[in-house]
Amino acid sequence: MNSECIDLDQVTLAPGFVITNQSIGDALSYADFEGVDGIVGVGPVILTQGTLSPNTDELIPTVMNNALSQGLITNEILGVSFAPATTYNDTSKRSLMEQVKVI
Repeated sequence: MNSECIDLDQVTLAPGFVITNQSIGDALSYADFEGVDGIVGVGPVILTQGTLSPNTDELIPTVMNNALSQGLITNEILGVSFAPATTYNDTSKRSLMEQVKVI
């Protein structure tokens, strides 16, 4: 990822669950995700090392990292529930708000 392609923004995952100063980066290339226009990183921040150019040692705070540091969550634990896919490249048209429950 080129450092010129990173911005900070506010990410709202649910009413009252708003992450501020979240880094948003434009991927110059990504795996074969047809019908998808973005990816949200929710893994450990250490997985971002080496992804920023030219600052390859810099870590990029993820959604989980920022939610923890902003007091929105008490632990970096993520639970995900998926509906069965009907085709190989099924991208559900339901909104994220219909699918996510914040505990």
